[in-house]
Amino acid sequence: MKVKLLALLAVFVLAVSGSIATTSDAYDADDAMPTIKDVDFYKLGVKMPTKVSLRYYSDMPNVPYIGVCQLYNIYQGEVMTIAPGSDGKYTVKNGNGSAVFDLKNGIIHSDDYRMFSKMLLGEAFDSPSFLKKIDESSEGSKAATINYSDYNIKAYYADGEIFMPLPTVADLYMGVAGFMTMYVPETSESSPAMYVVNSTLLVDVPKILNPDYLSGLYSMAKDGERTEDMARFSYDNLCFYLDNFYGKVSSSYIGGQMKTKTLDQILTESNDSNLKQIKEWLQSTSLAQYCAGMISLQACLFDNGHTQADAMIPKINDAEEFPELADAIQTELKKVELPSHFDKTQKTEDIKVARNTVWSDAVVLGGDDTYYEKGDTAVFTFNQFFADEEAWNAYVPGSTEYPDDSIGHFEIALNKAEANPNIKNFVIDLSTNTGGMTEVLLFIMATITGDYASQRNLDVQTGATYVEKYHVDTNLDGKFDEKDLKKQYDFKFAILTTNLSFSCGNLLPVYAKDEGIMIIGEKSGGGICNIMLGSTSDGLFGTYSSYSALATKSGADVEAGAVPDKVLIDSSTTDYSVLYDMDTLSLAINEFYKESDNTTLYIAIALVCIVVMAAVILFVKKRNTV
Repeated sequence: MKVKLLALLAVFVLAVSGSIATTSDAYDADDAMPTIKDVDFYKLGVKMPTKVSLRYYSDMPNVPYIGVCQLYNIYQGEVMTIAPGSDGKYTVKNGNGSAVFDLKNGIIHSDDYRMFSKMLLGEAFDSPSFLKKIDESSEGSKAATINYSDYNIKAYYADGEIFMPLPTVADLYMGVAGFMTMYVPETSESSPAMYVVNSTLLVDVPKILNPDYLSGLYSMAKDGERTEDMARFSYDNLCFYLDNFYGKVSSSYIGGQMKTKTLDQILTESNDSNLKQIKEWLQSTSLAQYCAGMISLQACLFDNGHTQADAMIPKINDAEEFPELADAIQTELKKVELPSHFDKTQKTEDIKVARNTVWSDAVVLGGDDTYYEKGDTAVFTFNQFFADEEAWNAYVPGSTEYPDDSIGHFEIALNKAEANPNIKNFVIDLSTNTGGMTEVLLFIMATITGDYASQRNLDVQTGATYVEKYHVDTNLDGKFDEKDLKKQYDFKFAILTTNLSFSCGNLLPVYAKDEGIMIIGEKSGGGICNIMLGSTSDGLFGTYSSYSALATKSGADVEAGAVPDKVLIDSSTTDYSVLYDMDTLSLAINEFYKESDNTTLYIAIALVCIVVMAAVILFVKKRNTV
């Protein structure tokens, strides 16, 4: 059901208003009456008529505090409750679950943290018309314990509410829903403001880059300095966020270490002077040094695309707008030697040139998506998984006027192939596909298997595994029925991959291989985690690999990629035209499925032999008895 963004307006007004403290139980600090400020509040890029009340305590006068329930209610438009217990413990409940906040010891515990922190903010959770979730199951412990006191983070209880730093509370509710809360501090030219944004990908910038938000960042860039309390807290909260919610991807420079050590331990105890320098920068009051620290940290977290911790740095590192800041950042960066990474740019360009040369007369379906056929084989190429959900919700069932997106182009390609009686093989070319929306992946999987589609996740925070099962309207008749649960097209499917096939471009071949569908080319490129949005305490947003890792049928993560059934290239290859040689593809696919067909035949023959042998033995026994 569509979640209404403006539901329960009265609750929303109460939420943004907050409550005025008259008494306070403070933990980890002396009791102190906070200063309460009403600051501008933006939701999905729109300035709200009602301001939000934030609190500022004397030990960190520039760090905003917000109520744990207050922020949740802003997100959800519903009430989350707090029940005081004994010895500083408070049970916090919402419609999904509960958690115990132990303010005395600085610990949060939930028996099912995933459900407690689950958010449904607006249109990001409206499934397209062709997709319906029918089941969700899980295995393993879902409990999580989060110790915030280890990060010098403080909490206060007053008038029925728990107050914690705004960035910390935002982290608690971050999830993988594609939304976040940003706070841009007060500068010499702008007032502080809070932004709640909802976007599954950074490319959806209109909802994020409100002009007032950018103005606040630009003003911060002009000032060039951060307050001491914000610099100190920003580092502590960054460590809190990454230690508890980052996916700890092994392919990144420090991801593997973070599975056993905290970020601060890695930066502090390492013999690598570069890492020590990064910590110093991240704690600096100099904006240039801080930016250098975030850029360097990103190099250490680089995982081929999901994590972009420094995504907003270019906005304030603009040589034309802020030449002095840009120069200062570059001067700082010269002090460190950052980890080197595989640069996909040249290989991507070389592969595209090879493909365009071999398939020079491919039919353009829209954007970069193409269709090509030769002999008994057809190929559909697309570089991103994109579904125009609004267009699909307006789609007329049964029409061949498909939306201009990946699924529409996929359907057009299938129909073209079906119209040619010579086509027996259908290749899905992901050789330069960088990923995108899982809705597209689910549609393709259901189409090529003739079955339900499932998404499997491993919660690296708790160790639990989750499986979401979907019914897909594969014949696009507007109905979810048994007609969807069969192959709509009688092709032998194969998936073409390289190590550039990332995220969903990696997940599709992993899932397909689990179902016995041929993979051809080069091992796919990984991309283990769902993406979550995150923001520094200074309001610089980015994307991060989340604690929700994509998993195979066996429950293993997908970082290793899909190993091809037929290898066509390796790391030494410089001529990529072999990937697109149609005779090679046709021969490989026909041999693969011929072997599969023979295997079935051999099994059938073996069963017949067993039955015959059993009959013979029974006959002999009866004859001997007589």
